[in-house]
Amino acid sequence: MTSYSGYPETRLRRLRGSDPLRNLARETRLSPKEFIYPMFVMHGHGMREPIEPMPGCHQVSLDVMSEEVGEAAELGIGGVLLFGLPAEKDPLGTEGYDPEGIVQEAVRTISRATPEMLVITDGWHVSSNITDHGHCGVIDNGRIDNDATLELLARTALSHVQAGADLPAPSAMMDGQFGDRKTYQMDPAHSRMAMREIESDIAEGADIVMVKPAMAYMDVIREARERFNHPLAAYNVSGEYSMVKAAAQNGWVDERPVTTELLTGIKRAGADIIISYFAKDVARWAQG
Repeated sequence: MTSYSGYPETRLRRLRGSDPLRNLARETRLSPKEFIYPMFVMHGHGMREPIEPMPGCHQVSLDVMSEEVGEAAELGIGGVLLFGLPAEKDPLGTEGYDPEGIVQEAVRTISRATPEMLVITDGWHVSSNITDHGHCGVIDNGRIDNDATLELLARTALSHVQAGADLPAPSAMMDGQFGDRKTYQMDPAHSRMAMREIESDIAEGADIVMVKPAMAYMDVIREARERFNHPLAAYNVSGEYSMVKAAAQNGWVDERPVTTELLTGIKRAGADIIISYFAKDVARWAQG
């Protein structure tokens, strides 16, 4: 082969020349079975209330939820993550561990209708729809009572498992302070502390660890993947979903390629599991 000065003999673009070649050479692929679809479940019947800043997402009653879970199963999605919207809120979030609570009822409904679907539950999530004060813990004189909160988290997780949940996933984080959520959620500027948090979670018995949000923390996902052998989940959160949806609705971006690139980046960074409101879209796109 003739070599011309200044030009490489190896042309890497040869493997990018067509879609079949690109597909053959790529090492990162999105599979519906690696996705978890989050759902917001509420009391009532025939209820499907749109979530305004999240186009395509809804708060649904159990009967509607059952239909959506069936669709997710048909699409090959790996599981669902349930967030319950209680009928009434109180300082202790008692519906979280009530055997007749909305999450428990949702779990039983799915177990009957779609037993093959993996069910994950979050009883005390950071948007904290379960307490009347909107925070993820028991408040005592303006501070989070860590031990009292742990007791309620345990009761909630046990109640969910007894109802049939496969994985309880309480996402409350706290350090004994109270006021702003910044006092018990991770500092976004402190990645080394994130590694300590993950190490602590593993020492406490966590089977799966999660980075949330995902988009701005792919460096944390990568470092966690390199340092720990536990299954690693990443949550493509509602704000990330809404940004893409809003830009697409305004004609600023093409939703499908942007979404695919974003989720591929999360997977490439090292996530084994991706929790995303785009899960159904990804599954449909995979079907062509």
